[in-house]
Amino acid sequence: MDAAVLVTSELVSNAVLHTLSGAHGGEVCLRVTVNTAAVRIDVSDAGTLERMPPGPVELPPSLDQEHGRGLALVAHLSDAWGTALHTSGRRTTWASWDNR
Repeated sequence: MDAAVLVTSELVSNAVLHTLSGAHGGEVCLRVTVNTAAVRIDVSDAGTLERMPPGPVELPPSLDQEHGRGLALVAHLSDAWGTALHTSGRRTTWASWDNR
């Protein structure tokens, strides 16, 4: 499932680039769930020092920017995706695909 590999790469990269997960000693937690109904990728990051918005913001990419297309790819390649902000400050971003 090439889409799952690309989406996983994007979510882990976002966690490392945009949260404390990319700092010295930071961590990212990856969970992959596969069953007869669906495949789900969960990526949990270390949060940030600033107040986080309720979810990642998918912005329209600028033609002259190198970045900013990742969440559009996640939305296009997965059947569903979303986020959960935990009371600890960590965030889990997930994507899923139906196995039907």
